Amino acid sequence: PLQPRAGLPPGVSGKPSLLTPQGPVVASGQRLTLQCRSDVGYDRFALSQEGRQALPQRPGRQPQAGLSQADF
Repeated sequence: PLQPRAGLPPGVSGKPSLLTPQGPVVASGQRLTLQCRSDVGYDRFALSQEGRQALPQRPGRQPQAGLSQADF
């Protein structure tokens, strides 16, 4: 689980984490899920990609109190 970041003022979150539940190696052509996690309870996440105008958004869910995540 994510732990609150030490040294940040109250109410300020560090960068969200971006990971894939599939692990570090994904076969060519296999679908990939990106999971964005935060130590703050956000209700929405947006994922940007350099050079693209579209900004996919997903509702955040809270697997634990004070944490949030969304899958892309």
